[in-house]
Amino acid sequence: MLRGHFLTQALDLIGKEAENIPDDAADNNRASVAMKGGMKMVMDVVYNHFGSQHYLVLDPPSEDWVHQWEAFTKTNFRAPILLDPHAPASERKLFDEGWFDDHMPDMNYDNEHLARYMIQNTLWWIETYGVDALRIDTYAYPEQDFMAQLGEAVRREHPGYFFFGETWVHGQQIQSWFPTGMAQREGFDPVQTSVTDFQMYYAIEDAAKEQPGWASGVAAVYYTLAADWMYTHPDSLVTFADNHDLARFYGVVGEDMSKFQLGLGLLLTTRGIPCVYYGTEILMKATNGHGDIRQDFTGGWEGDSVNKFEASGRDSLETIAFNYIQALSRLRQEHTAFSSGALTQYTPRGGEYVFFRHDDEATFMVLVNGSDREHEFNLDRYVDFLFSGTKLENALDASDQRNAEPITLPARGFAVYRVL
Repeated sequence: MLRGHFLTQALDLIGKEAENIPDDAADNNRASVAMKGGMKMVMDVVYNHFGSQHYLVLDPPSEDWVHQWEAFTKTNFRAPILLDPHAPASERKLFDEGWFDDHMPDMNYDNEHLARYMIQNTLWWIETYGVDALRIDTYAYPEQDFMAQLGEAVRREHPGYFFFGETWVHGQQIQSWFPTGMAQREGFDPVQTSVTDFQMYYAIEDAAKEQPGWASGVAAVYYTLAADWMYTHPDSLVTFADNHDLARFYGVVGEDMSKFQLGLGLLLTTRGIPCVYYGTEILMKATNGHGDIRQDFTGGWEGDSVNKFEASGRDSLETIAFNYIQALSRLRQEHTAFSSGALTQYTPRGGEYVFFRHDDEATFMVLVNGSDREHEFNLDRYVDFLFSGTKLENALDASDQRNAEPITLPARGFAVYRVL
């Protein structure tokens, strides 16, 4: 099922120009307004399942439109089965054909008519609304040869089109199977195809919450990045600290601003395409249930007593979070070292973790204190980038300029310095 609500709340920020549009043209006009504002539009698509009340399920063109079982049978949710050389056929069938839930019937893309319909439908959305990229929900679950056909068909009409699939899996060896262009992935060129980086999500949470150890705390980020050799294009992985299915990051870290800033700092300075869930910038903190973690962003809705889209509607902590994310986002936008430059990381020592983002235009040093106590960074170790006479400028506070001398960060501290 293709989700019609792909125009996000962000489009509602564009202004009066998008208001009072006739219903039959509203989405198209809002998309045009977004493009004029320099925004890109990503559509969330679901191929694996339809809703049980969809008319094509209630009155299907053929019985094999949906995978049928004698009684309701749920998938086993074990994506490793796709590449497990030891998996039995029955387990593979359960993963491929089991329903996601009792109201989410599993679609059968061995039916050529369904496959053709969904490919044509996808092209219609892209060409009618100018959709720039597709996020593919439950990416591992549909027949993988159909996913290849889909990618091939879209790229034939739109060369260079970008897809990224939701791969909620554990372990780099599993996640890296999907975007690397192996024979099984034929049709999805790894230059254009990526996935949601759940391994970095796990690592960011670990870095913010856990005590530093050989493989825990900030070391989890180090090991995650060290596995980038598994990917053809690790810079295209879509990174996140939370999303619409997960507990909100501020709540996860116990409403601790230092841990929050450490996690968001890592997200916005490491490799990949960062995705910030709406409301993170105003410290939305729900951790239980989809209803809570998907609450409205306060402001602009009938009955709202406060508007957090405006600075005057945000309290002091929310202002700190908003300004912090805005500053890091602007830094990333202004310097290609963060979006497309190289990343060089040093092995963690206790809670001390340092990496550099660099290209021909600029070099930045990122310092992370993953411990619960103040820590002094002796910069003598980072001789590959810090030479005699090197000057440093705090990228988030231009008044902080110094020589390459020891830098002290508070517990769970995070800092970015430009190397001059």
